[in-house]
Amino acid sequence: IYGLSGSVSISEAEKIGLKTANEVFADRTYQSDGTLTPRTNKNALIEEADVALNQLLQIIQHKKVTTVSGVEIPMSAQTVCIHGDGKHALEFAKKIRQVLDYELI
Repeated sequence: IYGLSGSVSISEAEKIGLKTANEVFADRTYQSDGTLTPRTNKNALIEEADVALNQLLQIIQHKKVTTVSGVEIPMSAQTVCIHGDGKHALEFAKKIRQVLDYELI
């Protein structure tokens, strides 16, 4: 089961013994409770590749994310989502792939 990192769907799947993968989002902002900022909010989407990359690296390297309110919360990642409908999806994907390939060598 792939699901939002720290979500009820992940914890319930784990309770019944299913294999899970915590999914994080490189191009979305987070609320203090670990949910994604609703798309109806002005700051829901990350529009700059460097900001998306830095958020993802914070999650991978430090197992935490900085929320829109400035609070750092725990975050675990086994898979990353970049929304294909985002204006900068291809740019984000290329930059993230390039840095992760370098970081993982």
